[in-house]
Amino acid sequence: MDSATVSQRASGVKELKSAFGKMVADRARFAIVVLPTFDRWLYSRIKYYGDVEYGIHTVCCIGDKLQKYRGYPADEDRALAQYIGNLALKVNIKAGGRNHIVQDTSNVMMKELAHTMLVGIDVTHPSPGSSEGAPSIAGVVASYDEYLQQWPASLRRQQGRKEMVETPLYEMLKERLVTWTRMNKGALPKNIIVYRDGVSEGQYQAVLDQELPQFKKVFKDLYGGPLKWPKLAIIVVGKRHHTRFYPTKVEDAAPRTFNPQPGTVVDRGVTDAVLYDFYLQAHDGLQGTTRPAHYVVIYDGLKLKANALQNFTHTLCYSFNRATKAVSICPPAYYADLLCERARMYLYNTMNENNNVSDAAENAWTGQIHPNLRDSTFYI
Repeated sequence: MDSATVSQRASGVKELKSAFGKMVADRARFAIVVLPTFDRWLYSRIKYYGDVEYGIHTVCCIGDKLQKYRGYPADEDRALAQYIGNLALKVNIKAGGRNHIVQDTSNVMMKELAHTMLVGIDVTHPSPGSSEGAPSIAGVVASYDEYLQQWPASLRRQQGRKEMVETPLYEMLKERLVTWTRMNKGALPKNIIVYRDGVSEGQYQAVLDQELPQFKKVFKDLYGGPLKWPKLAIIVVGKRHHTRFYPTKVEDAAPRTFNPQPGTVVDRGVTDAVLYDFYLQAHDGLQGTTRPAHYVVIYDGLKLKANALQNFTHTLCYSFNRATKAVSICPPAYYADLLCERARMYLYNTMNENNNVSDAAENAWTGQIHPNLRDSTFYI
């Protein structure tokens, strides 16, 4: 990094701290930030100061996009309306609202959702451009009611390139259960369904050996004896695979892309001979061949029936709170991935620039979020 860039960033940090300080003095809780153009470093600093230092929700938008379509034909005005609509979805969620609710009264699991906590877990690792010794970041998100629109989260740093979450997982799970208790009049969930992202086939046993004991340790501390523990299921969500499906009949294909129709499930033929797994294509791709998500149940304390689990997971894909259509993987895993990506912004110099620039704030950050934001979906 050249000296000019260093001085420019130092000036930018000073201005950001001044702006956030004024917002705190004015008791502001929310800031919509208009950036002239997208600057990844500036975006990361806004998120760091908003989420970690000052406790103010931030939604960033690009000034060029806001002005690009002004005065243009109606079809391009629709593009502006869509952009603003997407911003509105984020604003509403961060403010504690609900964008939409998916109801499926035919699904037994959905009926029991008031007593079920859904959990998403992911770990993000240093990229090739990261500084030497950069940490990995573990994230846990969890629902606390049947509406599935608010997903408070916990973050921790851990040893670089280590996928399994051990001691930090205990701490994060306990935080999520304490939040559930606070939001549900002191009651603890009766069922917990975990969607674990970022695990390869060779690591399934490691999840059971290293992460499952952390769940049991938390249950022992919060619930008491094993007979009081909640029923638990752990499902691994796979995205990085080469499996694709193609319709054999025109009437079975999506009209525009000729992919299989959204909601297509494959649970035999190409699935594992031993494992409890299935492929689900919940969405209709914008272009090209759509990639299904691969779900593998590696621990099933709920005795989940295949049809009920598949319908439930498919229904979840329509509840993603910053989209109005189905998404490719179920929201708990999706949110955990977004959470970890947000944490990369807090460690921008370490995770994105191998420039040996020491940042005291980054070195001090261990995973804590400002108390004002801890019970919100701040990372959307």
